[in-house]
Amino acid sequence: MIGELRESSLHEALKTHYARELKGLTEQPVAGYIVDVLIPGEVIEIQTGSFSNIRKKIDKLLESHRVRLVYPIAREKIIRLYDQDSTSIIRERKSPLHGVPALAGKELMYIHAAVRHPRFFLELAMITLLEERIDDGGGSWRRKGVRILDRRLETIVDTILLDEPASYRILLPSHLPGRFTNKELAASAGITGGQAAKLTWFLRKIGVLEEAGKRGRALEFRAAAAGGGIDGGLNVDRIEADSDEGREAAPDGNREGEPDGRPGRLTENSIEAIPK
Repeated sequence: MIGELRESSLHEALKTHYARELKGLTEQPVAGYIVDVLIPGEVIEIQTGSFSNIRKKIDKLLESHRVRLVYPIAREKIIRLYDQDSTSIIRERKSPLHGVPALAGKELMYIHAAVRHPRFFLELAMITLLEERIDDGGGSWRRKGVRILDRRLETIVDTILLDEPASYRILLPSHLPGRFTNKELAASAGITGGQAAKLTWFLRKIGVLEEAGKRGRALEFRAAAAGGGIDGGLNVDRIEADSDEGREAAPDGNREGEPDGRPGRLTENSIEAIPK
């Protein structure tokens, strides 16, 4: 079966939580895949990494089941550093970065077609995350040899269920002006310019936003008219990792301050320069 892989403590804790709350069965075979939680008529998948890794699985499961994709975002992160023998805590601190729902845009772009499927639901789990690290020289040079041991769920602070394209408007800050650029979105939401560009691309793709002209070289966006929206021709695989700033907030299994394994960078203006 596809999907029999090593899980992080975060993934395991969320799977256990949803199975208990919904009285579901874990690790069940469905359509050639092993699914995290199965309840009558519905599959719950926990995804702590890139949605590009689960795109085909979701498409297949949607043929026969409702699919609820649970994506955790660390509203608060506690970083605990152990010595090289992992026996003593050197220090513990709270990360200054806080995850926001808008961060989901960088992954949702990979499954924009599934989002429009009537049997697809996204649930954002806003969590407090404990990240355990060890100073044993085995980590990246960016962390001066410190590596991540595990990511653990402390608490689920809140959940946000998105069940139709219009509901994804909640990913935008409420105080945005009627017309805005990616730069303004980034500043308002507390995300990077590249993350904002991915979010607006996704929201245009599902008909929530539309282009509203240009301000200098920057595209402006506004809420799409009823039934409107842009189904642009930009290849998702060309949209790659952006600035490392702020990546710590998303518990996606990537190293803090490092790209997510895909080459290249995307900035606010570079996405706008690609022909539509």
